[in-house]
Amino acid sequence: MAIRQAVRAALCAGGITRCASGQSTPVAKKFDVASVKAYKAQDGNFMIRTQPDGTFRAVGVTIKMLVMFAYNIKAFQVSGAPAWAGTELWEIQAKTDSSDGPPSRGDSQARVRGLLEERYQLKVHTELRTMPTYALVRAKSSGTKLTPAASDAQPGICPCGPGSFAPNRASMSMLADQLSTRLWRVVVDKTGIKGEYSFKLEWVPQLNEYGPESYGLPLGLGGAPPQGAATPGPSLSTALKEQLGLSLKSQKGQVEVVVIDHVERPSEN
Repeated sequence: MAIRQAVRAALCAGGITRCASGQSTPVAKKFDVASVKAYKAQDGNFMIRTQPDGTFRAVGVTIKMLVMFAYNIKAFQVSGAPAWAGTELWEIQAKTDSSDGPPSRGDSQARVRGLLEERYQLKVHTELRTMPTYALVRAKSSGTKLTPAASDAQPGICPCGPGSFAPNRASMSMLADQLSTRLWRVVVDKTGIKGEYSFKLEWVPQLNEYGPESYGLPLGLGGAPPQGAATPGPSLSTALKEQLGLSLKSQKGQVEVVVIDHVERPSEN
């Protein structure tokens, strides 16, 4: 599977999303059993998924990607990782008792933090750093071009390719989160637009705007072609203004960063 298809599959499965994050503290929730082994195939396939029965599976993932999932952050918010943490791939299968009902995403993230601490000897701390950010705002020269979403539509934004979003039901905060992944900066929703909308956004990605590195995976995984080729079409900034009536305003802000103090390769089982 090409990297673009794998990225879409993982995102649609709810594998990588942004929620609240915190420091490395004692974790109450742990998997009852877990298997960790190296993933040797360089096929571009990857997945992070939690099933309702309490089964957790991660395939073709790096430590960096697992940290991103566990602490609910983007690739640019991980600091101090050794080179191998972003290149060596792993496969993890774990299970927890689901007698209390399906685990929430927060439950799974807490258990992955515990697994990283136990099996990879991960130790981290968090810092607030002043970094370039963007504010997502209304474009001054045009009105917004958003269609109110149907109440029964599936919420969320699944990428339709390297330069396309077409959600049936998404908020401006969801859009800001997706833009943050592609632009390597925190994007804060300051549109003041409430509710959920259906829209289509298409643009031509610039070099390094979209690729495996933005998801914590090795550069070039899956044979993805280089981005930023001479393809006609608008940039993301231009597309936002022309197609949605929105704009990106460059600024600086405090960004939480997870600093990896220590991590080890695990013993496989």
